[in-house]
Amino acid sequence: MSTRRVALIASLCLLAPLSVALAQSESDAAPQTPGVQHGDKFIGFVPAHLKGKPGRQPSRQIAREPSIANAGESSANVTTVAYQEYILGDPPLPPGLEGEVIGLTEDVKGGKLWIGDSSCYWARAEYLLWWTQGMSTPPLVTTSPLGTPQTEAGVLGQPGTTILFENGDLADGSRSGGRFTFGKWLDPEHCNGIEVNYLTLGRETDSFNASLNQFNILARPFFDTVGAAEDSRLIAFPGLVQGALNVAASTQLQGFEVLYRRPGCESWGCHLDWVVGYRFAELKDRLRIDESTASLTGPTAGTTFDLFDQFDTRNTFNGAEFGLVGDWQIDNCWSCEALAKVAIGGTTYRAGISGQTITTDVAGASTTAQSGLLAQGTNIGNYQWDDFASMAEFGITLRRELACGLAATFGYNFLYWSNVARAGDQVDTTINTSQIPLGTLTGVARPAFPRRTDDFWAQGLRFGLEYRY
Repeated sequence: MSTRRVALIASLCLLAPLSVALAQSESDAAPQTPGVQHGDKFIGFVPAHLKGKPGRQPSRQIAREPSIANAGESSANVTTVAYQEYILGDPPLPPGLEGEVIGLTEDVKGGKLWIGDSSCYWARAEYLLWWTQGMSTPPLVTTSPLGTPQTEAGVLGQPGTTILFENGDLADGSRSGGRFTFGKWLDPEHCNGIEVNYLTLGRETDSFNASLNQFNILARPFFDTVGAAEDSRLIAFPGLVQGALNVAASTQLQGFEVLYRRPGCESWGCHLDWVVGYRFAELKDRLRIDESTASLTGPTAGTTFDLFDQFDTRNTFNGAEFGLVGDWQIDNCWSCEALAKVAIGGTTYRAGISGQTITTDVAGASTTAQSGLLAQGTNIGNYQWDDFASMAEFGITLRRELACGLAATFGYNFLYWSNVARAGDQVDTTINTSQIPLGTLTGVARPAFPRRTDDFWAQGLRFGLEYRY
């Protein structure tokens, strides 16, 4: 091998380590990203577009200029900030920094840190187990002991008369439902946000069934304006009439909100947001009474009567809403949220009353009349009116952080709605019997439409998942 070739190889061997060292030096000198990534959290500087802009107030600040690793380097090269020893009034932050972002609100020389939520969106889906205020009705079904005279059977106020169906707790049992929330901060500083949520409760029903098999005497009580006395329509009576009846009640609730959210104040791990927006709610009720009877004696022997009375109501609320939402960070994993909201507006009430009687004689010929017993020509129809109303909601939620922005939630809510029309309240049991099919009304027009309203509440538990990203 020639001397020149040996010298070239030796030179290359000597230069290789030097090249690596130079490359490493250049790499060390290259500007680094202002901050480091710790899991899904960023530790470092606030981006330039956030500096000096209003936003959530810092929940923690440094007392003095923090000690900075590699302090002789320019701020662009700083990657680590020793912050724990400079926290004012708070215990040291845990190493995990779960769910938080740390950055510099000023340059390195200013030495202030801010801690906030980096998420822009939030979504929550919850299962509801709620109860609502029950529907009330006047006495609708009665019975009397066997041997009671026909003129007294099932009549209110008579000895031995027992009310089988008069209830202020119809459709008040627990029911399942869902609540879905979606929100977005409209700016990086979390100064302006919008939130939409929808709530629905499944239909809750109650029913009562009775027939000659359970009761020897079965009746529907009312007040007769013609005789100016309490009376009853017999559904079952030995040797006179046999039959059965069914009373069914149902209710359903749903609503949604569109809210603008604005931070209020923040300190010591707690922050308070103002909310203002629009609220809609809808409550629907139905009460239906079906009866089927057959005459056993007299001129109508063998004739059957099938009739129903139906009462429907629908309440729709529209109003402006405002309130407060507070959030308290208990520790890295647990936080608590409380809310109080009030909506002021109006409720539109819609009510419908309908009835029908089908009479079938022994020959099979039938006639139909558009009235029942409590639904007559004097109150059958559709009604609508408006009135001032308000809604208030209070709630508390416990949140458990899981991972990657996912959290489990558990909470309780109470909802109050003033002035709603319930189906059972629209029943008038005073009847002018002169108009019962196939008669003609003579005298006072009863039953009437009472147009009654009452308050309404709903409350219950929530179980869900929340995702912030």
